[in-house]
Amino acid sequence: MNDPLVTIIVPVYQAQDYLQQCVESILAQTYTNLELILVDDGSTDASGAMCDDYAARDPRVRVIHKENGHQITARKAGLAQAQGDYIGWVDSDDWIEPDMYEKLVRAAVEQQADITICNFITDYSDGERRSRQNYPPGLYDRARLVKEVYPTMLRNERFGSAGLDAVWVTKLFRREVIQKNLPNVDDRVHYYADVACTVPAMLEAERVYFLDNFYPYHYRQTTQQMSRKYKKEFFERTMLLIDYLNQVDDEKHIFDMSPQINGLLRFFAIRAAEVEFAQGSPSSLWQKYRFIRRMCRDPRVQTAFKLPHRTVALPKYRAYTFFIEYRLCRLLFLSLLTAKVKKSLFAGFEKNQPQLFG
Repeated sequence: MNDPLVTIIVPVYQAQDYLQQCVESILAQTYTNLELILVDDGSTDASGAMCDDYAARDPRVRVIHKENGHQITARKAGLAQAQGDYIGWVDSDDWIEPDMYEKLVRAAVEQQADITICNFITDYSDGERRSRQNYPPGLYDRARLVKEVYPTMLRNERFGSAGLDAVWVTKLFRREVIQKNLPNVDDRVHYYADVACTVPAMLEAERVYFLDNFYPYHYRQTTQQMSRKYKKEFFERTMLLIDYLNQVDDEKHIFDMSPQINGLLRFFAIRAAEVEFAQGSPSSLWQKYRFIRRMCRDPRVQTAFKLPHRTVALPKYRAYTFFIEYRLCRLLFLSLLTAKVKKSLFAGFEKNQPQLFG
């Protein structure tokens, strides 16, 4: 088997509690021809010093210190310094099994694949859940990608779900494929950033290989990650992603992704409306209403909602879709406000119930 160099890039920000497990799981890989680039994205805790310590102890480790710019800029900075034939990514609060990259590299070389993809485990404080890709394992050449993957890559039958799990961390990319796409992504894309590079790279790839029954990546799910908190400028930043995906679709001319992109836009619009009423939102009721009105009147939103689309399953989302399509801003505002009040009352009711069992 060939022994190509693999670059693993880890964006690091305020990760002192988890960084040791993450880095040591990478350095313990059975595949040893690798370099590890730790990108300290302006951490103010001990993360930066920990990165430097690893670089001093292992010649395979390099460190980049930069001002905070979120994940896209950190990943770009790491890629600019990468020397590997293949590029992989690990998040600084996660960890991987020792044979992850050995199996990914072997599959990439043997199958001559531009992208190799594994499955992952979500680790909770009280257990774990295994998640696998929605496509059967095996090799997909361009003809099979066009027929079986591209039609559901961004949107599948379930509202808010995609056929392809776009996370970068379960994928090993041939350097050329990632290099053509990542530098073009807008640095301001913070939410669903993985989609911005994975989808263009998948369109670029001639051969993609899905590994069978292989779960080497551990995604740590914390209580903070699970809670639906307010996300600043969610609508504006997700629209940057939508605009970029439309640009990619127009430029590559490989597969018409526009129906799926519009489906993703509809999901983002409804999600953005909910985010305005999420825990931690600093907006007043009047500001929330003004946002709802502005979002509903956005030409991109109106175009997406006027196009034929599947009816979503949950009644509340059917109502939200109708309100946005016909710009019934007050009804959407009142529905979201009512849902928030009910949720608060129910949470308070549960909290104040007597404990029946000790």
